[in-house]
Amino acid sequence: MAVRNLTVCITAITRPEVLKLTLRSFARHCFRGYDGVHIIGNVDPLGSDTASRDDVVRLLNAHDSRGQAQINMPETGGFARAVKWVWSQVDAPYFLHLEDDWFLNRPIDVNRVSRLILGGEADIVRLYLRRYSPPPSTGEFSLNPFFMTSTTAHDLVSRMNDQADPEKQIRGLFFAGADKLPRIAFHGQPGDPADVTDIGTLWRKSQCLKKSYVKASDDSGALSVWQKTAATNLRSRLSDLSYATRFNLSMLRYRLRLMGD
Repeated sequence: MAVRNLTVCITAITRPEVLKLTLRSFARHCFRGYDGVHIIGNVDPLGSDTASRDDVVRLLNAHDSRGQAQINMPETGGFARAVKWVWSQVDAPYFLHLEDDWFLNRPIDVNRVSRLILGGEADIVRLYLRRYSPPPSTGEFSLNPFFMTSTTAHDLVSRMNDQADPEKQIRGLFFAGADKLPRIAFHGQPGDPADVTDIGTLWRKSQCLKKSYVKASDDSGALSVWQKTAATNLRSRLSDLSYATRFNLSMLRYRLRLMGD
C-alpha cells in the first residue's frame, strides 16, 4: 500500500540559499521514494535584500516533476494565510507539509508513512527534530515537517483564522479537547536519530530579524511577525557579524553533507 506521487506543500520566504538546501536534502532522502513530486508553494514578500521571489519560484519549479509548481505570491505576507492556502489546494490522499528551512538528515521510510496513513492508523506522521530517545508523545502537534491527509488539512483550515499563529491555533484545539482531532504518529522508532534539523534560525539572526508576537486585529490570538533590528553599538555589530559568519559556515557544512551522502 503506497502513494506513488507525492504532493509537497511549502511555505517560503525569499531566502533561496536556505530553500535550496532544504529541497536538495528532501530530494535525496524522501522525494526519490516516489514516482513523481508535485509542489504547492506560497512565497511571502519577506526575506533577503539580495534575492527575489522569482529565485524561490525557480527552485520550486526545478523540484516539481512537471517543472511547474503551483505558486501563490501574495502582496502581503501572513503565515496563517500561507498555511491555509497551501493546505486548501491539496487533493491527494496525503501530502508533505514543509517550511523552507529544514534539512532532512536521513532517508524517509515512505512505505511506513503510507502504511500508517492509508492503513488508518494516523492522520499525521511527524518527522522529529530530536533523537527518538525517549519517543515523543503521540499527541504532540507541531508544524515541523510532517505528512498529513488532505481530509485532515481541509478540516483544520476550516477551524483556523487568518490572523493568529497557525501552530498555536491547532495546539489550542488539542488543549481544548476539540472534537475530531487528528491522530498523530511519528516516522521514527525508539533510538532513531533526529529526522530533521532547523537551518533557518541562524539565517534569521544573520539578517538581524527578530521574531515577536503582536495581538491579532480581531482578538483571535497572537500573530508572529519578523522585525528588522539595527545594531546600535560595537558589541551588537560584532554579534551580527558573528551570526553571519556562523550562518555561512553552517551552509557549507550542510552542502558537504549532501556531497558525502
